[in-house]
Amino acid sequence: MAKNKMATIPILKSYNLVIDVSENLVTEIQKLAFKDIYLSHINLSKNNISKVEAGSFENCANITKLDLSFNQITGLPKKSFR
Repeated sequence: MAKNKMATIPILKSYNLVIDVSENLVTEIQKLAFKDIYLSHINLSKNNISKVEAGSFENCANITKLDLSFNQITGLPKKSFR
């Protein structure tokens, strides 16, 4: 899904181990964006993300790598990773 000019994160199925949404046009990560999904790696680098809602990565205990580099993020809410 990298380099597809997507503006939002698509709805995902339950057992994707890796998702690469890098080099798109995503501007925010909404609450529960990765709800009920088993992911170990999430690549959101090189987007236009400036907003990460609290609870965006809620129930994502299996993440071992999260790449948010090269975005416009200035801070993360305390409850992003409940």
